[in-house]
Amino acid sequence: PAFRVPSNAIILDVDQKPGKTADGVATLRAVVAELGPLPPTHRLTAHGCDQESGRLLFRVPDGFRADESYFKRYGGAIDIIRMEHRYSMAPGDIHHVTGTEVVCYGPDCEVADMPPVSEWPMLPADWLMELAAPDEVDSDTGGLERVISERDARAMARNALVRVSSHDTKGSGFRNTLLK
Repeated sequence: PAFRVPSNAIILDVDQKPGKTADGVATLRAVVAELGPLPPTHRLTAHGCDQESGRLLFRVPDGFRADESYFKRYGGAIDIIRMEHRYSMAPGDIHHVTGTEVVCYGPDCEVADMPPVSEWPMLPADWLMELAAPDEVDSDTGGLERVISERDARAMARNALVRVSSHDTKGSGFRNTLLK
C-alpha cells in the first residue's frame, strides 16, 4: 500500500540510518532550534515508536510548494514528500530494507489509524515561510528559470498564509496565529 500526498499536505521523511553520515533526527533538532517546535502529529514508521525517524504528517496551504534543499544546510537526511514528488508508504506496507510492517503512531506513541488529511496539524507559519520554494519559472522570460530573493519567497509564503487564514470565519484566532 502507498498513497500520493494531496496538494494541501506534506510529509517530512526523517531518516536515521546506522552507518550513514547524514542524520535526519539531528537535522530536525537543528531546524526546530531555529524555527520552533512542530505540533504533535502522527508518524509512519517501520522502526517502532521508540525510534525518532519516520514520516511526520502536516497540512500546508493548498498548492504550497516546498524547497527540498532547505534541510541540506543542516545536514540533510530529511525529504519532503509532496504531491508532485513521489508516493509515501502507508500503514500495512512492508519496509523494503527491514522487512517490518509500516505502522501509524499517534502523537503519544500509540498505534493509531492514519487520520484524514483534514486532521493533520498545520505546519507552523515560520516553517512554511522557510520551506517555501522560490518561483521555478518566470513567465516574463519565456519560461527561463530564475531564482527569487528571500524577501520575495517570504512574501509568497505570507500571501499563501493570508489565503489560508481567510477561512477563519468563527473567530478562532487562526488568522492571527498564522500571521504572527
